[in-house]
Amino acid sequence: MDELPPPPAGSEGIPSTPDPAISATSPTTAVASPPSATPPSRRRWPIVVIVVGAVILVVGAIGAVVAATGDSLSSGSSSSTAAPSPSVAPPSTPTNLRATARSFQVKLTWHPGTEGSPATRYDIRRDGTFVGEAKASASSFTDNDAVPSEHYRYTVTAVGADQQRAVANVDVTTKGAPPGTAALVGTFNVHLHNTSHAGFSSFRNTDFSDGWRFQPRCKQPPCRTQLRNINNKKMVVSLKQNGGSYTGSTSVAGLVTCQGHDVTTSITVTIHATQADAVHDAWQITKFTGTMSQSASAQLGCTSSSASFTVTGTSLKH
Repeated sequence: MDELPPPPAGSEGIPSTPDPAISATSPTTAVASPPSATPPSRRRWPIVVIVVGAVILVVGAIGAVVAATGDSLSSGSSSSTAAPSPSVAPPSTPTNLRATARSFQVKLTWHPGTEGSPATRYDIRRDGTFVGEAKASASSFTDNDAVPSEHYRYTVTAVGADQQRAVANVDVTTKGAPPGTAALVGTFNVHLHNTSHAGFSSFRNTDFSDGWRFQPRCKQPPCRTQLRNINNKKMVVSLKQNGGSYTGSTSVAGLVTCQGHDVTTSITVTIHATQADAVHDAWQITKFTGTMSQSASAQLGCTSSSASFTVTGTSLKH
């Protein structure tokens, strides 16, 4: 028979007491009893397994509670949110938009649309520039700032209560107009050509250029206009307007000299408009022809003198 393993060392090994009956019939050698308990290291494994299992159960329970709470919150949030109100329909687009053009005026007419919400007003634009607005009840608009021979695109925009918009467009070309209906305004490069002269001991400038600036004397030209010579600020002429023609006279000292002294000279200017164009949305003369005459009576010991010129002018804005 194999021998049993020796008991574990240390104080935990306790010798068993011999049975009296066995002692009487058996040898006196003591037989060691088997180990009374499992070593401590082997006892910890079941405890660890139980603790880990408990932790897993607790974590699982917490997760289930959190998930249930989240579903409950999500469900509560969804049920408490108010349903969005239906959006307002855009305004009706103007229909049958038409433009009737004259030389200086364009009249727009339209019909209110039959679909969508009512318009609160109509915005009017010419080539993208706002020119005015019409009431919701209106069906027409007149633009009095148009200029002749220009092509325009007009936009009529119906504006709704919530600022939604519906747009209609129409193209139109204004009628032409004579150059005399334009304003004589701005700075012109003027070329003067001498056609005759008398009484001068020397006359050097037969062809020369000058700068003339024109300023209407009213709010709605054409009308009386002031001429100022840029190079000789003493020359200021008030021009009367008659159709496309302007005429005026003045006296200027310094244009003619006699023995080193300035002589007072009478000047008469006549201008005829020959071309007009739209300049920055304004109807303006861009070219003219005319005449200028000057004369000086005998004075300071000098004889009388006179000179005549043809004049052509071109606007610097042209």
